[in-house]
Amino acid sequence: ISLVGTIPDYMYFMTNLAELNGNIYFSISAFQSNPNNDHIQLWVSDGSSIHSLVNFPCMDSFGQSTLMTSFNNLVFFQGCDSVRGGELWQSDGTVEGTLPVVETPTEMIGNPASMQVANGWLFYTVEYDDLSGALYRTLGRVGGTQFIRSFQKPPFIGGALRGMLFFTAKNEQGIYQAWKTNGTPDWVSPIIPAGEAYTQTTGGILPVGQWMLFSASDASHGHEVWMTDGNPQNTLRLTDLPVS
Repeated sequence: ISLVGTIPDYMYFMTNLAELNGNIYFSISAFQSNPNNDHIQLWVSDGSSIHSLVNFPCMDSFGQSTLMTSFNNLVFFQGCDSVRGGELWQSDGTVEGTLPVVETPTEMIGNPASMQVANGWLFYTVEYDDLSGALYRTLGRVGGTQFIRSFQKPPFIGGALRGMLFFTAKNEQGIYQAWKTNGTPDWVSPIIPAGEAYTQTTGGILPVGQWMLFSASDASHGHEVWMTDGNPQNTLRLTDLPVS
């Protein structure tokens, strides 16, 4: 193990990591009082040296997130500025190429909550000022960004399986459910079991092998682990844990 480089004393908390073309990108939080009034910085390293790429002079929730991924020869991450607030940014490794994904501020602007690459797109969710949320997909600033669906709360993306994106979100009645989409606005739906039903999901949804596992509850069994492949007939309760 060898030292690659050092960071300023006022920078103290490193989070977010993504690799792109042999370089490692990461963000570092700063103390609120520092010489340059920087709160977040995006850094890059080629393994032999490190340097700061862009400064973000606002706190927002960027520094506490783990939202950073490489896709389409770009690094996508949760950035912010003092005017537009938190939103999805992209970087090609240059200062000039580090900028918000959405060029003109619109209703698309919101604080990113989760993201996942699937089916040739980067899917991400946002949280708005009123705490509602939405699901989007993007190819970056050049490729374009598309709205998929709005929700009462920001959806939580769990993963992709067999050409579908899986996430948990609230329905119109305010109940959390497991959802799926092929990435188009006209094909987004909750996963309703064909047999035994659950009342609501109680956590996220994660891929395990050829299944998506999620936590859900009902009046008879309480909190249990459920499994699905997106098919209602194959959405089943996996456990029957004793109630303590």
